[in-house]
Amino acid sequence: MIGRWFFKKIKDDKTSHFIFVLALVFLAAFLAELAGVEGIIGAFLAGLALNQLIPHTSPLMNRVEFVGNAIFIPFFLISVGMIVDLKVLLKGPEALIIAGSLTAMALLSKWLAAFFTQLVFGYTPPSAT
Repeated sequence: MIGRWFFKKIKDDKTSHFIFVLALVFLAAFLAELAGVEGIIGAFLAGLALNQLIPHTSPLMNRVEFVGNAIFIPFFLISVGMIVDLKVLLKGPEALIIAGSLTAMALLSKWLAAFFTQLVFGYTPPSAT
């Protein structure tokens, strides 16, 4: 409701639109942290709510996607990577077995999905690639 009101009241100021979107995402992340949930969940929910209000071909959406892809996603992946404790891999074979099993299951499930899609739609192996 706030987003709809804001975009109706302030029509021509593209900078204000971008700052408003970022402020709502940060506010939602902060409120999620206060609620005891990870901030990224709140930011994700704010993005879902704002996604309906921003046209997909607008300059605002281009700015939001650029900042997300160039700044937020890399910083998130770096911060998650810094949390990983590599010493766990050296303590015993259990962690490597679990990592290998998860990788094998991911590859197998993707292959099975592609195979069943090929059967359902009648693709030949060359046309499925």
